Amino acid sequence: MNAISTSKLLEDDVADFIRQSIPTAKLLAFSEPPGSASAAVAEAFRRDNATRAVVVVLRDPVAFESALVDARSFCDVPSQVSEYPMPDVEGEDSGAVLVRLSAIDALRSSGPGTIVVTCIQALMQTTPDPSELEKATRYLDTGEEVSMDDFIEWLSRSGYKRESEVFEPNTFAVKGGILDLWPIAARGPSRLEFFGDEIESIRNFNHLDQRSIRVIHALRIAPVRYSRVWEVMLHDYIPDKSVVMWINHEEIELEADTFQKSALLPESCSLEHIRSSLLKRDKIRQFFAGDPPPAGVEQCLLPFGAVDGLAGADAHRHDPDFMATQRSRIIQNNLEIQECGKNIKLYFCLDTQGGVEHLASELKGNSADVRMAPLSGGFLVEGLDSRIRAIYLSQADLYGHSKRLRGRVSEFAIAERNSDPEHDSDELAELSSQILDTITPGSLVVHIEYGIGKYLGIRETEIKGKNTETLCIEYANRTKVYVPITNANLVSGYRGAGDAPVKLHSISGNRWKREKLSANDSIQTFALRMLETQARRKQMEGHAFSPVTSYMQEFEASFPYTETKGQAECIRQVKRDMESSHPMDRIVCGDAGYGKTEVAIRAAFISAMQGRQVAVLVPTTVLAQQHYDTFVDRMGAYPVNIAMHSRFCSRAQRDAALEGIADGRVDIIIGTHGIIQPHVKFKNLGLVIIDEEQRFGVRHKEMLKTVRLMVDVLTLSATPIPRTLYLGLTGARDMSLLQTPPRERVATVTKIVHHSDELIKKAILAEVNRGGQVFYLHNRVLSIDLVHKRLKELLPHVRIAVGHGQMPPSRIENIMRDFAAGKYDVLLCTTIIENGIDIPRANTILIDRADRFGIADLYQLRGRVGRSGVKAYAYFMIPPESYISSDAR
Repeated sequence: MNAISTSKLLEDDVADFIRQSIPTAKLLAFSEPPGSASAAVAEAFRRDNATRAVVVVLRDPVAFESALVDARSFCDVPSQVSEYPMPDVEGEDSGAVLVRLSAIDALRSSGPGTIVVTCIQALMQTTPDPSELEKATRYLDTGEEVSMDDFIEWLSRSGYKRESEVFEPNTFAVKGGILDLWPIAARGPSRLEFFGDEIESIRNFNHLDQRSIRVIHALRIAPVRYSRVWEVMLHDYIPDKSVVMWINHEEIELEADTFQKSALLPESCSLEHIRSSLLKRDKIRQFFAGDPPPAGVEQCLLPFGAVDGLAGADAHRHDPDFMATQRSRIIQNNLEIQECGKNIKLYFCLDTQGGVEHLASELKGNSADVRMAPLSGGFLVEGLDSRIRAIYLSQADLYGHSKRLRGRVSEFAIAERNSDPEHDSDELAELSSQILDTITPGSLVVHIEYGIGKYLGIRETEIKGKNTETLCIEYANRTKVYVPITNANLVSGYRGAGDAPVKLHSISGNRWKREKLSANDSIQTFALRMLETQARRKQMEGHAFSPVTSYMQEFEASFPYTETKGQAECIRQVKRDMESSHPMDRIVCGDAGYGKTEVAIRAAFISAMQGRQVAVLVPTTVLAQQHYDTFVDRMGAYPVNIAMHSRFCSRAQRDAALEGIADGRVDIIIGTHGIIQPHVKFKNLGLVIIDEEQRFGVRHKEMLKTVRLMVDVLTLSATPIPRTLYLGLTGARDMSLLQTPPRERVATVTKIVHHSDELIKKAILAEVNRGGQVFYLHNRVLSIDLVHKRLKELLPHVRIAVGHGQMPPSRIENIMRDFAAGKYDVLLCTTIIENGIDIPRANTILIDRADRFGIADLYQLRGRVGRSGVKAYAYFMIPPESYISSDAR
């Protein structure tokens, strides 16, 4: 009978068989093993008492992450698997230093065998010498006599930065007899309280609220700054009786050559030097996986075979019936092989506990082993006699997809579409939340004090004896008003009803005052109607979705990431609401990158597969395109017709989308304001999803619920506006909180810095050299070309693109697509990137004049980076002469 097993994934007899099948030569070459078999080889040798360590080298950080997951799944003691990643953007980063030093410590230890997984780029870079670093490290104990002044001087010499408050690693602050310190490689800061020269107490504290957490009795402080003489390389610490595995050795050589040139590494860090050093060590074996084999190296056959799985069934991924039939066939065939063979072990290795429980119930009564053990691919263990010893099937083999348990590597790319130059002035507001990107000379604007006028452009005007940039607005009788750019928040683009000509207001008349009073009365009436709508929705019977949805198990398994605990709970709450007879009205709040979109996709899939239409409302055309690509990618295998309605579509495409939702041919429509106009008709609307709800006005959001009381509504936001938050907290609307970050999520390092060419150059080059991309946000269309010219002077070899809201839609689309595809290193842009843009390779953002943004804006912009497993950096730049207060930090 099958069980959800906790025994070894690689049984000892199978490990012995693998090890004994491999010749004892010092240098061996073989074809790259199928699936995750390389990890099985590494684990087989790790268990050998004659082997001290196994070092697995991959071609790049992406392959490294996949191999690391495989190794930890196969190792019966996962703590014996260490990782040696690339150093982070800034060499003093505590996380990177800690992980790399831990790997070296594992190789130096005399304990049981260990596996170290790395990539060639990490192997070629130096790291602090742990022995010398230990000599320079200080240990402090409670009750110890230490001169506070001498200790502060030592901290400064050792590279720690003195601040008014401690908010980040490698900083310290002095407050009378209290010294706050965040040591390098420490998980959090500590507070030392001195009484004279005696350390009276040591406590850990929370850097967010500065409150003490717990008392500790000792503290280790390693230096941040150290001599370059102290740097060493990993291969120097590989002990005798070890095995080094070069996986895909030809690709490793190509990547090593490219990396050495781009990072300007010395010859002592080259792959040739590393291999030469290892060859001189008689007791270190090297395995070269991949074809063709290196010259003069003995070749051998490994005891592995490929499994019959769905991992390569891309041609059929849009046919769910085919995939389901093939999955049943694969499972049944392997069960028959196990039954007919002799002592064959059959393992179904899935990525999530939910998948394990589902398959275990399907296979009840069989002897297969079903467990949660993520693998990049399956394989057979078989000898030269073709006798099978074990079969490993991964999630990808059963469902055609596997969960990515580390950082995302796929890139978002915008599909090319024909653009229609005709568009309504309403849609200009989609391109930016900032006034300078939403108005153009000649357009109508509204000033909060003077009413409707015509915007003539930016003029330099003398105000109080100082030349100041202003917005020039013309009113009735050709009267002009000059509004300083610093007061641009008083101006907004005019969006009127219909095409009737608009009469400009007079700054000396009373018409604007009367119209404002009338508008206030209308707002109060509308607010009352909104509350009545909310109450009626709570009382009325709506559509209850069935708890059983066709292909739901397969669809959930195809999600390429492991659901977080919070995400799983949020999905459960949404499903429960949809199965209720009362219309759903739920807010999902969560940080950028926490998985709100997948919650919405699950809800949309349930609605569409049960014959009810879905409307997805987003604030910008760029976000509409990204959501369209994501929905199509996730649902492409199922009978769901998805359409988009935005300025990136031609007029014919927009009309076809609206016709499709009216006659029922379109199941899901994704669009901006255009899909909630009064003339838009749905045949059978069941669900409305509002993304980035804080970017919409109340009237836009309530229009759908007023006209269609019976639909379910799901609202997504990282920064909900106070009205929405109030409705959620008081129970008028249900609220779900996504508070669990993805397992691979690394906190974004946020720095408030003075603007300087040196800082900009250093930050951009650091990101580009680690293979990443950069957002440089300059929110002034008028001067963005000057910034572009300056960046090209600073960084002549860096590829820079420029994008802002006053460009034609087709040009914005092409720039975003090319940046996502990696054709540019830096995107110099305005706030068109503020909402929802997801480009995992972009992990540094520099924001010019951050002092001109609100906290919510900066929060959204910072969320554009750090959406993968790579540490991200956000630099909030202010003018050199500006003072940075502790509150601002």
